[in-house]
Amino acid sequence: STGYYDKPNLLGEEGEDLPKMMHYYKEAHPYYGHDVLVAGGKGTAPLASSELFKVDAICVPMNPMAAARRHHAASILPSGKLLVAGGTTDGNDALASCEVLDPATGTWASAASMNVARREHAAVLMPDGNVLVSGGVTSGGMTQFSAEVYIESSNQWINVPNMKLNRYSHTASLLHDGRVIVASYGSAEIYNPATNAWADPLTMVGPSLEDHSAVVLGDGRLMLVGGGGSAKNSAVLFDP
Repeated sequence: STGYYDKPNLLGEEGEDLPKMMHYYKEAHPYYGHDVLVAGGKGTAPLASSELFKVDAICVPMNPMAAARRHHAASILPSGKLLVAGGTTDGNDALASCEVLDPATGTWASAASMNVARREHAAVLMPDGNVLVSGGVTSGGMTQFSAEVYIESSNQWINVPNMKLNRYSHTASLLHDGRVIVASYGSAEIYNPATNAWADPLTMVGPSLEDHSAVVLGDGRLMLVGGGGSAKNSAVLFDP
């Protein structure tokens, strides 16, 4: 089924009436064009659970993560494994810990911790196979400028230059030319991995969005839709 939080729009597929966890605030991650993984999120408390949704709409519970977490970020690595980074267990204290899921075995393993504990951050896989994590909120409630890169081959995090603006509940999207654009609260800025530098922020025309979704269109423009606050039904088209 699809839908909003715990209000599904049933598709008439087998398995839709089976019990399922509600994974509040987390996106699904496709595997091999057939399966979809949902990990963590918020029920009555942050979840360590994970589930695999097959194309025939049957939900298959998987091994739980070591740490219950929400407001985390997740990226599919070049190896096909899934990196889950940071988040929060209690809604306040941020996590630096990371875990990696091997979809072939369904098992989770610890990965190197981030240099900065953060929640409500954004992550994106870059063309070189490294994952860029940016922004977020620390345990003390401080919104972050910082950014770092995860290198799967060496299982390590490397600091990169700070963003120009502090951000949380933002999106990070890979542009067609290999640069990364982060967007939130009426502005966007672009990271160039070739020069290891952030460009000056750009102002976006339209409502100020947070907790929104973003997609890079075929013509290279960035579309931002929905989000929290008063902008739930808004859409912004941005040409970087």
